[in-house]
This record gives sequence, C-alpha cells and structure tokens, in this order.
Amino acid sequence: MSLMVTEPPPAREKEIIYVPSFPAYPEMMAPEESEVDLRRLWQIIWDAKWFIGGFTSAATLAAVFITTFVLPVTYRSEAVLLPAASKAGGMGTLGVLADSLPVPLNLPGGSKNNQIMSFLQSRNLQQRLIEKYDLLPRFYKNAWDVAKKEWKNVDPKARPTLVKALQGNILGAFYDVSQDTKTNLISISWEDEDPVFAALMVRRSIGELTDYLNNEYESDAQREREFVEEQLGKATQELEHWEKQVPSEKLTGVDPLGTT
Repeated sequence: MSLMVTEPPPAREKEIIYVPSFPAYPEMMAPEESEVDLRRLWQIIWDAKWFIGGFTSAATLAAVFITTFVLPVTYRSEAVLLPAASKAGGMGTLGVLADSLPVPLNLPGGSKNNQIMSFLQSRNLQQRLIEKYDLLPRFYKNAWDVAKKEWKNVDPKARPTLVKALQGNILGAFYDVSQDTKTNLISISWEDEDPVFAALMVRRSIGELTDYLNNEYESDAQREREFVEEQLGKATQELEHWEKQVPSEKLTGVDPLGTT
C-alpha cells in the first residue's frame, strides 16, 4: 500500500494596512489639493443656492407663524407711582421730641414709602386680589373646567386652594412691583395673555393700595402716635423723677458740683 504525501498549501501573505491615529493637519496637505477642495465646496454651495435660500425662507416663515399663532402672546401692563413726600408734622415732630430726651426711645414704623412697598409685596395684598377677584381658576387653567365652572379633580386634597397659591407664590408669575432707590418711583406691573385683563389688574392693585392708605394705614399711624405719646409721657415722668433726686444748692447751701 503506497502512501500519498500532499504538500500543504502555500501560506498567504498578510496584508497590513496602516490607519493614521490622527487626521492630517492642513499644513500636511498639498496646497493644490486644498485649493481644489475649496473650489469643489464653493461649486456645491453655488449649485444648491436655491435650495439653501428656499429652506432659510421657509424656516423663517415657520418661526414667525409659530410665534404669532401657536405660542401664547403675553402682554404687560405697567403703572408708575410717585409717593407723596411725608410732611414734617405728626410722627416727625414726635421723633424730634423723642431725640431731645436724655432717655433713649425707639419709635416704631418707618417712612410712608416703606409702608407702601411692604403692602404691595405682602401676602395680605395677594390674598385680597386672589379672593376678591377669584383668580384661582385663571392661575390653574389646566385644573379648571370652564364649561362646568368647577375643578376637574374630584379629590379635594388635590384641588388648588388659596393657601397653596400663597405658599407657592403663584401671583409672582403675573404680578411684580419694584422701586427705584434714586427717584423713589414705584412700578406695578401685571402680565397676562389678555391685555385688557392685565391693565384691569394693575388698576385693581392700585385700588387696593388706595384703600389700605385711606383706612388701615391711617389706623396704624394713629396707633403709632398713641404709642409714642405714651412713651414720651413715661420718659418725661422718669426725667422729672431723677431731677428731684439731684440736691439743690439753694436748699443745702452746697454746690453739688463742688465749684465753691
């Protein structure tokens, strides 16, 4: 029996391909190739000029359409107030008298401008506006059923309430007040999708401020006046008491200062 010996197939040569780790820098490229690439790029842009121009115009028109008809437009109504300068009488006179006493006396309250700003930024005003003008359905439109005029969620715990609105400062998204420290001008503004309603709420805010100044502010000022007068009376009595404790030269014949 004869054995046939077959030769193994010849080994295939390996083909090695080198891949650069970093792209070639512009300075490594031949100037002629760079110039050709720029010409080709410019030719491509020039050939597609109508497409590029049309696409840009269409995108611009679409943006204008979305801004005008799709996105809600917000209007801002603003009023500027100039508080009247405080008069020299009243609390000012009491302040001068208190400063002249040797006994220290702290006067409560502050200037009228500060009182106005405090009220405009207070939760007291927020509560008045929300309750008096029923603003919760407007603030929580998604939770309000306009047709049935009731809240959509049956669960009372999930319904919007005045307390939740005050805690979340929901009014801050619509109402803003600021004061210029140099001119003391106070700006009151309201933002809303309805320009008429925005202007109306600015007038209502000013109306609440006027009501506060005509009623509550005068009552507070009267209480402060009575408090200051009471403190001045006590300070005067204490001053008279200590004056009586000082010996008089006419009664003792001795100069209390020891000058004689």
